[in-house]
Amino acid sequence: MHLSGSAILIGAVSAMMPIGWLWPQFLVAAGIEYAPKKMLYYTLGAIGRTGSGVALCACVWWFADDRPYLLAWLLLAGFFAMWSSGGIGAISFMDIVTKAIPEESRARLFAWRNVLGGLLAIGAGWVVKWVLSDSSGFSLMSGYLLLLGTTVSLWAVAMAIFIAVKEPVESINNGKQLLRESLKRGPRLLKHDPDYRILLLGSLSMALTVMVLPFFVPYLIERVGMETSWIGTIGAVTAALNVVGFAVWVRWSERRGNRTLIVRAARIVALAPALACMAVWGPTWSVFGVDGRVILLVMGMMIAGAAARGAYLGRMTYVMEIAPAGIRATYFGFMNSMGLIPATVPIVAGIAVETVGYNLIFGVAMLFGLISSFIYQRLSLPDEREQIEQILKKHI
Repeated sequence: MHLSGSAILIGAVSAMMPIGWLWPQFLVAAGIEYAPKKMLYYTLGAIGRTGSGVALCACVWWFADDRPYLLAWLLLAGFFAMWSSGGIGAISFMDIVTKAIPEESRARLFAWRNVLGGLLAIGAGWVVKWVLSDSSGFSLMSGYLLLLGTTVSLWAVAMAIFIAVKEPVESINNGKQLLRESLKRGPRLLKHDPDYRILLLGSLSMALTVMVLPFFVPYLIERVGMETSWIGTIGAVTAALNVVGFAVWVRWSERRGNRTLIVRAARIVALAPALACMAVWGPTWSVFGVDGRVILLVMGMMIAGAAARGAYLGRMTYVMEIAPAGIRATYFGFMNSMGLIPATVPIVAGIAVETVGYNLIFGVAMLFGLISSFIYQRLSLPDEREQIEQILKKHI
């Protein structure tokens, strides 16, 4: 917003990563469903992701000084290719983790993965700030090239470590089917598995709830006059809150189950648009000279950002619990590909902000926050799915 003045561009950039990540997953799931070992497909995705990163570094090296407009388009295309390659390996990753990690330990695994990533992100933020500052001695593009090259190298190392994991082999008796037959499974899952439908509807409703989060800071800068220097502080505190939040999500998952985690996290996420509505429609107030709208919106952004991660953790581990071994890849792939619909919501939200303004979009998001909480309450507990599993054996 600060550079372009366009809310639509903010929404488009926010949507590019998940769209690239999600679009190939159902096709990949259909193709690898009956493979007893799936590490080969993860390896192919890792090679594509690393290759895209190396190509991006080459583009910055060659075109940064002479062809900046061409470089901008090449960067967009390269990052899209990089995230698409990650999507190709994502289904294999989830399947391998489901086979290798006991059910009671999965939430803890993903939580620690995110906690350590969050701590590294806090430190990385200071490194990025120094590299891009005048005191580092790097020009803008040479600093960017250094950061990009370091990121790609660390990704390659991390993926190589996962490839070294010994994958358990599952015996799958279904035999191979034509790709078109496998592609029909996703819609049949929606028809015959009510919990699967609830998860997808809840994901869409929650996307319409959190669609406002990217616009809280632009609202505060435009309408309240908040200094842009606050952005770094907000980002650091939000990252720290995410780290603390994962301890809570794991505790709920292990003690109350993933269904409870999803429901409670969805209720917390709904607080964000509610606080936003209080900020834009309520009376003006301040605390120690700080505008009350800043307090409400920053609180909403931090709390909802952490809770949305908790809801994602709960959905992911809940699917691992309910997906039958023979069709697990379809469960993951079709659900993630259907996530393309929620992924486009930030673009729609950006158009809405420029068309009807912030106030109405905050109100719509609050309504969907209530709806998503209601939807998720209808999820079954894993031990209540015996009848559903019998129907799936008959129709899938």
